[in-house]
Amino acid sequence: MGLKDSTRRAMGLTMSHLPESVHRMVPASVRGDLRYRTGWTRPGDLGHKFMAPGARPGETLGPPDFVVAGPLVNGTRHWFNLIADHPRVAPPREINEAAHLFSDFATEEFSASDATAFQRWFPRITGQQAGYWSPTGLVYPWIAPLIVRCAPEARWLVMMRDPVERLVAVINTERMDWQAHPGGGLAEAVDGGFYARQLTALFELVPPESVLAVPFEQWASDPDQVLARADGFLGLPPSLRPPQGPTRKLPGRHVLEESVSQRLRDLYREDVEALVRLVPDFDLGRWPNFADLD
Repeated sequence: MGLKDSTRRAMGLTMSHLPESVHRMVPASVRGDLRYRTGWTRPGDLGHKFMAPGARPGETLGPPDFVVAGPLVNGTRHWFNLIADHPRVAPPREINEAAHLFSDFATEEFSASDATAFQRWFPRITGQQAGYWSPTGLVYPWIAPLIVRCAPEARWLVMMRDPVERLVAVINTERMDWQAHPGGGLAEAVDGGFYARQLTALFELVPPESVLAVPFEQWASDPDQVLARADGFLGLPPSLRPPQGPTRKLPGRHVLEESVSQRLRDLYREDVEALVRLVPDFDLGRWPNFADLD
């Protein structure tokens, strides 16, 4: 006998309020199954029902003017939030919900009505730009074409982190979720560092001049300079944001053996060489793992 709807909702609400430390004690696959059983799905779960915020009085809807993209742990969410602090940018609503809007469409039809529904996530008043944050927009190959279909004039801001250092950061962040089947998680983590491959696919959809690519390491050391560069790229006037200061680097639990680091450097080398050709002004000197290519 199945659980009553009221009981499922109560269980789901209780689960959603548990501390993150408790969530991490349970493998991701088990947590996902429990969410489905209680009817308490979250963005990113297949079949999750998204509810767009829509427009308030005085606001209009339309496709986003810019997209901030890059794999997880590359700083893109923080970058997006600070860009959105500009008075000429509409404050985003439900950023985490919107980030996963295209999850289901790897195997589902994407219709004209879906494209129209996408615009409901970007209300703004006259004179404001609206932006979209997509941590999977370049990694999952079906997403960027759909975004471009919905917002063909949007500018793209991409942040890229030394792929070896990014992999270590992902392992330190997500390792507890890979206890049951680590291979799939590690494969996705490694794949996220092939930036030239991602940009090549994006340049087939949009002109290169509509893409700003910056190193995460520059953002971490001088976010104010990167923000000023983003403002200029988007045609926004200089903004008096509070000074940000360097990003504090959190200590990690996992450190790669040197032989593994070298194997990863060899794995990524060809892609990094291609990245420099695609983005000639990319400051590769900020990636010590590939200093010999600078």
